[in-house]
Amino acid sequence: MKAVITCAGLGSRLLPFTKELPKEMSPVFYQSKNGMQTKPLVQLIFENLFDAGIREFCFVGGKNRKIIESHFTPNDSKSDIMTPFYEKLTQSNIDWVTQNSPNGFGDAVRYAKSFVGSDNFILQAGDVSTAPNEISLIKELLDHINNFEADAVISVKHVDDPKRHGIVTLLDENKITDVCSAIEKPETPQTDLGIMPIYGFNSKIFDYLENILPGKNNEIQITDAIQKLVDAERKVMAIRVDDEEFWDVGTADAFWASLNKSHSLIEKI
Repeated sequence: MKAVITCAGLGSRLLPFTKELPKEMSPVFYQSKNGMQTKPLVQLIFENLFDAGIREFCFVGGKNRKIIESHFTPNDSKSDIMTPFYEKLTQSNIDWVTQNSPNGFGDAVRYAKSFVGSDNFILQAGDVSTAPNEISLIKELLDHINNFEADAVISVKHVDDPKRHGIVTLLDENKITDVCSAIEKPETPQTDLGIMPIYGFNSKIFDYLENILPGKNNEIQITDAIQKLVDAERKVMAIRVDDEEFWDVGTADAFWASLNKSHSLIEKI
C-alpha cells in the first residue's frame, strides 16, 4: 500500500514563522522515555502511516521541500530520540516530488500520479494528523478502499467553521455511507459535515483531477474531483469520524489548539 503526503502549501496563515520553515515542520509535544519532547507534525503523520502498515511514501513539496527532505534523511546521530524514527525510515521507500507552483491541494496530488501508478493509496495533507498511535482511521480507510471496490473513501465530521472545509451531504446517518455531494468551502453550506484531509483513493482519481477546472480560490481542488466521481456514479464512501481527534497546524488558532492537545495528552500519561 502507498501513501501520498502533500507538503506544498505556502503556509501564509502562519507567517512570518513559515517564511523559511514549512508549516508541516511545526512541532507538537510527545512523550518519550527521555521525557517530554517535540517532533514535527509531518513526522507524526509518517509514523502513524508506517504503523498502519504503509511502506511506500510520496511527499509532494513546494519551495521548502528540501527542509522536510533533510529531516527525513537519517544521519550519523547516535541520539536515542531519533533512533526509532530512523529505523522506520530505513524500512521505507520514499519518493520526493516538487509542485512547480502553488495551484491547490488537488494540483499537488496530480504530481504523485507516476508514483501511485495503478495502485490504491492513502492521501493525507501534511498539516493535519491524528494523535500519536491513533491509526484506526487509517486502517479503516485502507480496508474500505481495498475490499469494498470503492473509488474514494473520505473521512468526515461535524465542524464549527464549514466555510473553511470541503462540505458533504450523505445518503444517511450511518457511520459508513455513500456521499451524495461534495463542495469546497461553500458560501452557503448545506451541512456542517466537513471533509478531513485523510482519504483513500484508487488511481481513477487522477483521471478526474486531470479534467477539472480551477475552482475555489482559482485552485485545483480535490473536493471538485470527488464531486466528479459522484456525478459519474462512481462509488464514493464516507466514514463518520466525529469522535476522532485531529491535530491541525494550518492556522495560528489551530496550531495553538494542537499544541495544547498534544501537551494535555502527555499530562494524562
